[in-house]
Amino acid sequence: MTLMNLATVFGPSLVRPPEMVLGQCGPRVDISQEVVVQVQVVYFYLQSNNLPVPLTAMPLDSEEEADT
Repeated sequence: MTLMNLATVFGPSLVRPPEMVLGQCGPRVDISQEVVVQVQVVYFYLQSNNLPVPLTAMPLDSEEEADT
């Protein structure tokens, strides 16, 4: 897959704005413009060569291994 295809697929779900609390209304935004912005943000990061190294986490089953 190309970087643009990856950004198009994952951008809207990774950069989705938080859900509104019931009873609150936010400013109306055209959803197509919002998706385009989200795709461009993810595409920018996919193109970047100097991203920080991801932090590693302990596996969920690490306690079981420590007991043995």
